[in-house]
Amino acid sequence: MSTCPGCGKETDTPSGTCPECAEVARRYVDRTLPPLPALGRRDRRSHHNRWLVLSVLTITIVIFGIAAAIVFSVPTGRDFEVKARASVCRSNLRDVSEAVSEYRRDNGEYPPAGRLDGDHPLIIDRYLDSPPRCPETDRYYLLESDEEGASVRCDSGLEGHEI
Repeated sequence: MSTCPGCGKETDTPSGTCPECAEVARRYVDRTLPPLPALGRRDRRSHHNRWLVLSVLTITIVIFGIAAAIVFSVPTGRDFEVKARASVCRSNLRDVSEAVSEYRRDNGEYPPAGRLDGDHPLIIDRYLDSPPRCPETDRYYLLESDEEGASVRCDSGLEGHEI
């Protein structure tokens, strides 16, 4: 047996309060605290719908973000054209450099300096099939040579048009 802390009566309830004091405490709690709303079937459905709408909205935003990142990170067609022309120009310059090396190996000297047009010895002696031109400016390349060496350059002045 235990003693009720509210009234001092002897009680054998598990909570340790007598039934009268327990009733008074229950009424006090009911008066001071509002009852909790019961979640009915409709409330649970609207709660579920809110989460569904939120998750669909989040997925949609992520998909649009990925699509925007892809669209804005892909270079335009003009960028591809410029890079392709620069690559062709560098390839032409390497071909001319190889032809200059072959000419020197065969003749013991570097070819004469000047524009690599149809009258140049590299073209006449068939070290190059045709006079190479810069694909961007359509100009012939320039060969600069002396006793110490030779170099070929594109006079376009554009980025990527050098070796």
